[in-house]
Amino acid sequence: MSVEPMALEGTRRALDATAVDGLRARMRGPVLTASDAGYDAARRIWNSMIDKRPALVARCAGTADVIDENAQTVRDSYGANYARLAALKATPDPKNLFRLDQNIAPAV
Repeated sequence: MSVEPMALEGTRRALDATAVDGLRARMRGPVLTASDAGYDAARRIWNSMIDKRPALVARCAGTADVIDENAQTVRDSYGANYARLAALKATPDPKNLFRLDQNIAPAV
């Protein structure tokens, strides 16, 4: 499967299946192409006078699908509070069960 989105300058660019699968692997929400079930419903918007067919529809399931959530980004977003929050989380959640969206890993 190859997807050919239109670039801003009006040229078509091919995305191979590996690139699409890589995006799917990084997202918690679905990434749909025209050949996927649910694509037509996902691409529709409230104003039915607008009928666009994007190459991909990425349906975000949370903030982790929108931001780069590496350990340093999370640490920076909590600033001086990070160490205290990590220590606090280690008590009720030592196995990191609650690990979605801007996760603070338990201090060990």
